[in-house]
Amino acid sequence: MKCLREIIAGQNVFCLPRGTSCLEAARYMTERQVGAVPVLEGDRVVGIFSERDLLSRVVARGLDPRTTPIGQAMTKDVLVGEADEPVQTALAKMKQKNIRHLPVIDGNQLIGMASLPDLLHLEVTLKDEEIQHLTAYIHYVPPGASRRAGAGSGS
Repeated sequence: MKCLREIIAGQNVFCLPRGTSCLEAARYMTERQVGAVPVLEGDRVVGIFSERDLLSRVVARGLDPRTTPIGQAMTKDVLVGEADEPVQTALAKMKQKNIRHLPVIDGNQLIGMASLPDLLHLEVTLKDEEIQHLTAYIHYVPPGASRRAGAGSGS
């Protein structure tokens, strides 16, 4: 079973400090094509800022994204995944909390971000492989045996 560390291996870590303006954060996320970024205070994850936060906590409230810091608009009750946590466990946590982005930490150090689409894609790939193995097992023909038992026997 794969763990989160394997899923995010080689991934760039995108994050921002809490004083970054929402406009700067939106540009940063757009340039990197990500829907959310962990918010750091020093090395510690203190929140997560997502497209949803921008819309619901800034735009919908009529706040100015140029002057509103992400620390004011971020989701503060952030759920994190541990690096060696199994993907299945992470998916269950994300489903339970209805979240799409999971910062991944090793100890207290942010090492990446797992997204729901990435984890679901992995799940589908693993299920497809399992189906292929089971299909091959069901249709296994030992070497030297004929696929058509009784083929060629008289009637």
